[in-house]
Amino acid sequence: MSGPGNMLATAAIGPVEIDKQLVLDRGSTLMDLHGVGPSGAAKLLADIGDVHRFVCRDRFASWIGAHCR
Repeated sequence: MSGPGNMLATAAIGPVEIDKQLVLDRGSTLMDLHGVGPSGAAKLLADIGDVHRFVCRDRFASWIGAHCR
């Protein structure tokens, strides 16, 4: 239910805290990597979606443009 109290509580939480919670809720360990913060991890997860849709890591690497042949 939305109300003035809920808006104030939401306004007190910044975007970084929201990103961090979204990443943690997905069970991701991306933020454990050096240089990957909550916002970067959230953006990666949003762009990639379900990583299990890739049949192997080579397909994933190709999708992100990092596959060398």
